[in-house]
Amino acid sequence: MKNKIFDIFGMGLSGLCIIHCIVLPFIVLIFPAANFVEDHLVHDLIFVFIILTALLSFLPHAIKNKSLTSLFLPFLGVIFLVISNSFFHHEKSAISLGISFLGSFCLILAHYKHYQARNCCKETA
Repeated sequence: MKNKIFDIFGMGLSGLCIIHCIVLPFIVLIFPAANFVEDHLVHDLIFVFIILTALLSFLPHAIKNKSLTSLFLPFLGVIFLVISNSFFHHEKSAISLGISFLGSFCLILAHYKHYQARNCCKETA
């Protein structure tokens, strides 16, 4: 049960990341006082929580099943987020947005597939 929560939480955090990247610039244009949400600390906190959730969700399953292939999509998503957060951290560009979106999308898909696989195995068992 607790592992399902990590998948649900991970999908939510990655979705929050996508919403943050796409919608927030428009909100800041309309409400300049909301600029505090664009602070680097917010980016860093979301980033850390996404990485921790991915580790807590995917690593135990991969270790238990001795399957490194199940880590490919989450690893790809994390790499995209690391690139975006490291190299484009101070830059608000389409490249940074695209890389962040791609990383979050990979993680949402990975969490969803992971969640479905857990439910499938429990139903057949």
